[in-house]
Amino acid sequence: MSALLNKKPWPMKWIVFAILTFMAGYTFITLNYRKPGRASEPYQNAKDRETVTRLRQAGYVRVPATSERPADPRHTRATVTTARAEIKDAPGGLPPELDETLIDKPKLPEMLADVIAPAAASPMLPYFLQYTCLLPDHKKLLGETRVYVKDKHIAIVTDFEGLDGELLARTKESTVLLTVPASVFKSGETFELTLIGAKSSKQWSVQVH
Repeated sequence: MSALLNKKPWPMKWIVFAILTFMAGYTFITLNYRKPGRASEPYQNAKDRETVTRLRQAGYVRVPATSERPADPRHTRATVTTARAEIKDAPGGLPPELDETLIDKPKLPEMLADVIAPAAASPMLPYFLQYTCLLPDHKKLLGETRVYVKDKHIAIVTDFEGLDGELLARTKESTVLLTVPASVFKSGETFELTLIGAKSSKQWSVQVH
């Protein structure tokens, strides 16, 4: 007992050395052996796989599209066109078949306005369109925009995320510039596009040359 009581503690330099050695080893293992990307989310991954399966069974294909907030909505790639599509009003809400297919329901904009879309597309070039989403409050932030294709019908679903705590968006309007890849369109076909809102949607035709 007396030997244990009289045992001298480690000098501080050796404690610091041990801590630094552990940190260096941990950092090396983390950088060299950890899988890149986000941490595994088994539940979400399973839902994503199930959604893809259900979309395929319903005849839908989800295509990659890029959405962004234009710095100046008056001068974007979507506005550089002389032949604009005739935009018509359509009923709000997801098409019933798509609604039944999606597991995670999107937070849709209430309504849509100022839609700028070309009346023609090329199977060799991306298709640009611009629109403004009207939101019910200041607690929503632009999320992901998804494009679903079934035969010659294209559904555009703009999703929004809720802001946490006391955070508020500056405006209830959000302008989106969407880029649809050229691979969606087939030459000589006419496609019907629907931009989906909760209370009302917008619809137009695009002729592919």
